[in-house]
Amino acid sequence: MNKLLLPVLFLLFFSTPVFADTWQTDSAIASGLGDIGGYSTPTVFQKDSTWYLIYGDINGLFYGYNWTGSTWQPDSAINSSLGDIGSYSTPTVFQKDSTWYLIAGEQSGVFYGYNWTGSTWQPDSAINSSLGDIGFMSAPTVFQKDGTWYLIAGEQSGVFYGYNWTGSTWQSDIAIASGLGDVGFMSAPTVFQKDETWYLIAGEWDGVFYGYNWTGSTWQNDSAIASGLGDIGGRSVPTVFQKDETWYLIAGEGDGVFYGFNISDTTAPTITIASPTNTTYSTTSIDLNWSANEILLDAWYSLNGAGNVSLIAWQSDSAIASGLGDSGYVSAPTVFQKDGTWYLISGEYVGFFTGEGIFNGFNWTGSTWLNDSAIVSGLGGVGDIPAPTVFQKDGTWYLISGEYEGVFNGFNWTGSTWQNDSAIASGLGDVGLTSAPTVFQKDSTWYLIAGENDGVFNGYNWTGSTWQNDSAIVSCLGDVGIYSAPKVFQKDGTWYLISGEDDGVFNGYNWTAQHGNQIQQ
Repeated sequence: MNKLLLPVLFLLFFSTPVFADTWQTDSAIASGLGDIGGYSTPTVFQKDSTWYLIYGDINGLFYGYNWTGSTWQPDSAINSSLGDIGSYSTPTVFQKDSTWYLIAGEQSGVFYGYNWTGSTWQPDSAINSSLGDIGFMSAPTVFQKDGTWYLIAGEQSGVFYGYNWTGSTWQSDIAIASGLGDVGFMSAPTVFQKDETWYLIAGEWDGVFYGYNWTGSTWQNDSAIASGLGDIGGRSVPTVFQKDETWYLIAGEGDGVFYGFNISDTTAPTITIASPTNTTYSTTSIDLNWSANEILLDAWYSLNGAGNVSLIAWQSDSAIASGLGDSGYVSAPTVFQKDGTWYLISGEYVGFFTGEGIFNGFNWTGSTWLNDSAIVSGLGGVGDIPAPTVFQKDGTWYLISGEYEGVFNGFNWTGSTWQNDSAIASGLGDVGLTSAPTVFQKDSTWYLIAGENDGVFNGYNWTGSTWQNDSAIVSCLGDVGIYSAPKVFQKDGTWYLISGEDDGVFNGYNWTAQHGNQIQQ
């Protein structure tokens, strides 16, 4: 029997885009928001599978809405206890270390902090510690990049102020605002990561938008990311978010109304596959249905006269596996980022007569994986050939492990150790032999797909209290041979599944609106 290949995905893709993006008007995404009078300043976030929008206004108040699936409706609970902070309240909401926070700027240039208790917002001076007074019309945005939390604030004179979080307070960080310059008057930024690139879009007094991307050390002008937004009137204040695989921008402005946009693909150029077959495509959907003896890496496309540009491909990277060594006969890794640190937990085959598999823990130092027994503390009592998957749901970290007998074992993280949690594995049952799960959230629903000994896939969705069978989520996956072991991930707006199997090869799929489609090798 060959070693069972359970893929761990670090997304080491390289590619050249075959289309550009632009924003187009989308009145539906601003439906129900109406006209609030003056100076609407929205922020959008998803909490507990529900989308919320909170906006400030000229009077320093806050208003809450939730998304019904087709429109925004008033929701006074989500802005409970926020009160009146003066004038021109401008909020941003984010989740850090399992707690939801809101930081708001206002007319005098100071900041107000709050945390969510589970039913209301309460003042939290610690979360806006050391932000101080930046002048007038403070407008913050908060984001986590490379394990560090940053805050960039716009203000009345049109410049930007940067901060990073030390663990207990905000400190000035000139580097994170480097290259932003002066956009005129009343700058109001939003920051987001799309297709592995960080972008900043800033509104300002005249109602237009300025775009930037992060080079790795500074922000540089990027008119493309603001393409299509135009001029919405006066004092544009944008917020950007991804919902159901579509990117949206909602902007408030000086008259108190809201403008909605979504990002769409522009018309795709003609793409010619010169090798292994000379085929021309005029859409962005390219079927790579070539025979097994044709090599993907030898395929090239010609794009607007630029030839010999490689298609997306995986390349070997021994550095990313540095320090892992040999874990025995069957290694089954899962990788996750928790509290700014990357961890890897791997199941290990011990022997069919031992009755129990073991788990090996590692953390990433920045250049290698280091043994970390603390991250596997409390794991045990699992049958042989354990195959773990780790995920965070509703602020709690969970681990579900498959094993040789085909059943599933659940655990949750207490903050210092894993403890048994049968509820998180409720409804999964027995899939046969050598269960190997992967868990992911898609379109606000949690799914689990499990491989097993016969090479097929079993699908489930989470009802809120248990897992239930879901054949639709494994539609078209088929039989990969023996010991199917899937991993699911989203890249550039597309969902992918890669599964290992007994012969040491990998099978790839992508998800369409109807069902999964296999990507042939």
